[in-house]
Amino acid sequence: GAKVYVADEEVISGETLIDFSKPVIFTVKSRIEYRFKVEVIYSGLPVVFIETPGGKQIPSKWEDWLSGSKVTIYNPDWTIDYEGDTGVRGRGNSTWSYPKKPYALKLDSKAPILGMPKHKRWVLLANWMDRTLMRNSVSFELASRSGLAYTPRGQFVELFVNGKHCGNYFLCEHIKVDENRVNIDELDEDEVDGGYIMELDAYFDEVYKFRSPVRDLPYMFKDPDEVNDKQFAFMQSFIDTLENCLCDQSRLLSREYEQYLDIDSFVDWWITYELTGNTETKHPKSTYVHRDKGGKLKAGPVWDFDWKSFRLNNE
Repeated sequence: GAKVYVADEEVISGETLIDFSKPVIFTVKSRIEYRFKVEVIYSGLPVVFIETPGGKQIPSKWEDWLSGSKVTIYNPDWTIDYEGDTGVRGRGNSTWSYPKKPYALKLDSKAPILGMPKHKRWVLLANWMDRTLMRNSVSFELASRSGLAYTPRGQFVELFVNGKHCGNYFLCEHIKVDENRVNIDELDEDEVDGGYIMELDAYFDEVYKFRSPVRDLPYMFKDPDEVNDKQFAFMQSFIDTLENCLCDQSRLLSREYEQYLDIDSFVDWWITYELTGNTETKHPKSTYVHRDKGGKLKAGPVWDFDWKSFRLNNE
């Protein structure tokens, strides 16, 4: 039955506007009266401002990019790190359903952001399920010290959307084929044996996808996210052959799978998941593999450590 007041005005959640430019005294009145001093201070982190056309709401990942938006990124000393046009939309599956929304950015042209190599595609991870806010960052740091070829880089920021403070976010690289990210050949339209990034995810919600014939694993094409029939069949056949090498006893004992699987990358990848206690691989969810032209299937990059990581009694 408690009520909250600032001075003599009752505070109604979600309605009452409060000026935090100076310390505010909140009075909570129940059977006992409590007083709390609230002071809002600058975190010292970079600050990201996103302005959408006419203040439009940012759409979900299943909708078109909201183009014509503006993004300005300030360094901690309030010098501008980046300013320009961007497309923006939501991202994530279960994470999109939470009050603090994750977002994806598609800049109009490639640019370096906060010391990270230039690219068009960036993500703002909300870390809503992680009250420490640190699990993704710590896990990426561990992975970057392994033998994996690439792990997404990121920086903590404060985010404002259309003037509203949304909280602490992790601004990081989107998993894409690029010389500074997953450094494999980009797939041309007229070839089948090129660079592919595949995601294994139980949501199975991309357009181009297949389930593997032996283990029934959900493979989805992530980059490129559109493929022709021959390219689709090529990767499906490659995974089919690999699984048969692993699941047929005679072929397993002869280690035929070594022709198709980069063992060292899977060892380094698995060590990261063991050290962090991440169990997303058992669904699987947000699990990435990639293959370069003429190469073997490699593990990674690692992704998604905000929930099923660093937890006691993790099932």
